[in-house]
Amino acid sequence: MMIFSGPLFSYLGGLASERIIQDYSSDWISGNLAFLRKGGMKIKEWKDDPQRPCFQEELPSDAYQAFLLKASSAMMGMPMLTSFPHGFKCNRHPLVLKASRSRDMIWAKTLFSLLFVPSDDMFSYHTTLPDAGYVLASSTSALAELLERVNSCSWCADSYALVSWSDESKADCRKIIGKILPDEDGNIDGEAAAKYAYSLLYRGLLFSLSGGTPLFLRVGK
Repeated sequence: MMIFSGPLFSYLGGLASERIIQDYSSDWISGNLAFLRKGGMKIKEWKDDPQRPCFQEELPSDAYQAFLLKASSAMMGMPMLTSFPHGFKCNRHPLVLKASRSRDMIWAKTLFSLLFVPSDDMFSYHTTLPDAGYVLASSTSALAELLERVNSCSWCADSYALVSWSDESKADCRKIIGKILPDEDGNIDGEAAAKYAYSLLYRGLLFSLSGGTPLFLRVGK
């Protein structure tokens, strides 16, 4: 049984069609790249995959650079840069370095790393999601579907209780991951893993809705 409550999940039922969401996601990627290109940076063109829209094996580093700069500018209340000198690196800009120390930016970069960049080296959800192969979440509705699967695997809890659990722990993301990865004997705390996965995905959903940012997630066995 799935328990969702509150206006956020009511909103999910009224999301735009999948085609519109795919187009919006493409616009977000190309918009980030155009943002840097307009400022004078030489970057690669984004190529869509018709079978997996808005997703490739690796998200161009240029898009991540643009993400860092845009997010930092917004968080620090500063205007966007409009030009970039030769060899410019967004991640070394003073604005980005200052914003990187904020809790919001830490979460934003964590979400970007976990949800945008497919990597087997990062946190794996296969201990709680009984999926075969890989799942791509290219919309908030797909993200909500994954939330439901996490919640229905072996236990059930209210979504807001899980967000509260995550907030109250006030633990660094990497420390939380360290607690729920297999120990020397291969044992995993399944409930802790599910709670962490659910709370992170929920944060991702809020991040997507509030910032108009599409989220991508790779889940595998």
